[in-house]
Amino acid sequence: MQRHLSLFISDVRIQQSVVPTLRSFLKMYSSLDAAKLAGFLDADEEEIVQQMMVMKNSSRSVSRAAVENGTLLDGSVISTSDLDFVIDENMVQIVESTIGRRYGSWFIRNTEHALKVYDTIRSSPLPISKTNVPAVEAQASAAAATTNGPATGGASKPKTAWGAPKTVRLAA
Repeated sequence: MQRHLSLFISDVRIQQSVVPTLRSFLKMYSSLDAAKLAGFLDADEEEIVQQMMVMKNSSRSVSRAAVENGTLLDGSVISTSDLDFVIDENMVQIVESTIGRRYGSWFIRNTEHALKVYDTIRSSPLPISKTNVPAVEAQASAAAATTNGPATGGASKPKTAWGAPKTVRLAA
């Protein structure tokens, strides 16, 4: 009877003060010695185990999703928290079920990768195509092609089969 009373009073006192800190420590580990956890929180091992039981009890609920007939207590006990743990003698085994975080980290990684690819593309020089020759160079080459004067060195202009001679400009 005394243990139940102390658990209830502990629930009332501790629920708002120690549980968030305890929860943060439990999220960092997958298994942890209860004495080590008590050392982290500067508390007695029995008190830490009691606080963990309060936290575990407050994160449980009875689900009646699959039960149509019966009393209010018929159903299964489910966890309403994403953190669950089992105390086996001195060791605390911790399981965290965070599906949403996995998706979030996947999107963050892929967004970072897309930003790196985008920055790489922006920093690389653009290729210069034949159709994007500036208008001034196009006019100069057209004017040189239409002059009928003698070519330098007495050589004639190069003849092409179709259209004007083509010039290729390479990017530096």
